[in-house]
Amino acid sequence: MNAPHHSFISNLAVMSDLDRIGHLKAEIADLKKEQDSLIDVFKNAGEGKYEGQLFKASVYMSSTDRVDYKAVALAALERVKAFEMATYGSEKGVDVFNTYQAGLISANTEQTVSIGFRLSAR
Repeated sequence: MNAPHHSFISNLAVMSDLDRIGHLKAEIADLKKEQDSLIDVFKNAGEGKYEGQLFKASVYMSSTDRVDYKAVALAALERVKAFEMATYGSEKGVDVFNTYQAGLISANTEQTVSIGFRLSAR
């Protein structure tokens, strides 16, 4: 986009605009750090609703469990093969398998906890 017909003045304007963008990005980064620091204060205070004169906020916590079903299926398949070979058709084999399956799912379940912050105008 730097065509030879750009004059010295327009080049200065472009440089000035680019510098302004750079300064704005730096200011935004500093403001974002300050915002994150203030939000952390509320998150550390715990769940609840908070109100200012112009804005209100709520801190909430949620939990998510994830099961790695591929790992569960592969491990269960291997275990089923072993049960079929050792105890094909027996009730005890089915009970042991059900116990193992519950433990397998528990061992392959990952829990994540997140804390959120929501701000809105009053």
